[in-house]
Amino acid sequence: MKDSLPNHQIHRVLRALMGLFLMVGITNSTFAQFSTWNNPGSTNSFGYVEGWNQGQITNAIPNNIDAYLFNGGITVSAGESFTPNQLILGWEDGHIGTFTQSGGDVRTALFTRVGAAGTQTFNQSGGTYSASDLMVGWRNG
Repeated sequence: MKDSLPNHQIHRVLRALMGLFLMVGITNSTFAQFSTWNNPGSTNSFGYVEGWNQGQITNAIPNNIDAYLFNGGITVSAGESFTPNQLILGWEDGHIGTFTQSGGDVRTALFTRVGAAGTQTFNQSGGTYSASDLMVGWRNG
């Protein structure tokens, strides 16, 4: 079954919406429904605010909204709590990302998608991870 829109078009729509939110002064604290992590070659804690949305939106840590990991890596360590509505690793071919949990608590209210596209790695060596639905290798492409 084919997606109704190619991934690159969906990505462009997401970026256009993010730009619109920035132009009219809407922030995550008032409206945004997602945050993106796009930091090739860099790995930081999910709590590193500047890593989300290129640091352009305040309150960008995606707790209680959708989190898209495009490129780079995020970590969750002991004592941390990360609670996105959904966590999506990879969106387009060419995205390279890593999620690493060594401790703490991660709970997605909806689902986790690992490998929607690109090359994505999910590592868990400690802590608690829960999702209502986990999809690995979600889409061929």
